[in-house]
Amino acid sequence: MRDGKRLFFLADAQGHGVPAALTSFHIHHRLAQLAPDTPTALEVALAELNREINAQALESYVTLICGVLAPGSGDGCIVRAGHPSPLLIGPNGIEPMKLEGAFPIGWFEHATFEAEPLRLAPGTQLFLYSDGVTEARDKDGVELELDGLRAMLTAAPEASVDVLVSHVDAALRARRGNAGLEDDISILALEIKGDRE
Repeated sequence: MRDGKRLFFLADAQGHGVPAALTSFHIHHRLAQLAPDTPTALEVALAELNREINAQALESYVTLICGVLAPGSGDGCIVRAGHPSPLLIGPNGIEPMKLEGAFPIGWFEHATFEAEPLRLAPGTQLFLYSDGVTEARDKDGVELELDGLRAMLTAAPEASVDVLVSHVDAALRARRGNAGLEDDISILALEIKGDRE
């Protein structure tokens, strides 16, 4: 976006199949079209998206993490709407971000969304994931949960974001075995390394 800022988001639409895919496409298309690049613009864009999804006859909703980041400074803002809190991976370990959060997109027509400050220091990774990750069951029916995800991330120390995402994907599939994954799995990881993203 303007001034080199990056818009990032991870959305998880209710349900499966064509209706969920269409809702996800709508979210992606509209966020790219609205291109919010300030906290206020992000809040306005999400309120608009919320009204649009709420007005659909399908009664769908979307959990969402959405933010704006300036790679040069690592400063930005972020909104959590019904989605799991992202994890910060850095020198002090792996901890969930403390975000207030709001209702999912599409639940209430007049819902509001508050952008919170985001600061991503060089070498710190921001790991976003859908609930399909922590709710993934092994062949015995045991859910991974947050502690299991943290253990997976700890097993790939100092990995690049590409390697980190591939590692978690492979570990989830191996844990499930031939049964296959039950729910959609979405992962997005961001990192700033000096002048590179």
